[in-house]
Amino acid sequence: MDSQKEAFRRHLIQSRESAKNYELKGNYSKALENYESAVRVADKFNDLKGKMKDLNRIGEIHRTLKKNEKALPALKEALRVAKKLKDLSSFQMFLTQIGTIYEEEEYLKKAKKCYETVLKYHNELDLSSERADILLKIGTIYEKQGKARGALEKYNNALDILLKMGIHNSPKAQMLEEKIKRLL
Repeated sequence: MDSQKEAFRRHLIQSRESAKNYELKGNYSKALENYESAVRVADKFNDLKGKMKDLNRIGEIHRTLKKNEKALPALKEALRVAKKLKDLSSFQMFLTQIGTIYEEEEYLKKAKKCYETVLKYHNELDLSSERADILLKIGTIYEKQGKARGALEKYNNALDILLKMGIHNSPKAQMLEEKIKRLL
């Protein structure tokens, strides 16, 4: 039994290393094969953290390849694993990535729901910079929906956060100021 576990462990390590190497070389199909193999082995070992990371890489590769329809299931599964692990940082990251995909695919209500959930966590944890980023994303959705008042509110809230942080000359603050001026 121990020799079988050791063989699986070696296979897992080899799959992940091969996947990383293929990914760096731009051979995404081979990278995906190896990450998917790693996910299967991680399942057998109940290596949830490793599985979550492998699923994230699968999702990111599909995003690189502009295949959001394939990225979404991997990221949703990674989100479920993060929730199971109570890994709040990863949970927020995956939910933001999922929201971004929804936004890119013009599923604006779904994107907004993802971002609002992330914003709730950022508010609870007082993550000011991250909160400003999410407010900007929500404002952008409002703007795409033709809801200037909602967009203005979110942009102003994001800008206020940056100003309180002393980041008033940053490119992000300048961009927010331009967006606000355009909507006024």
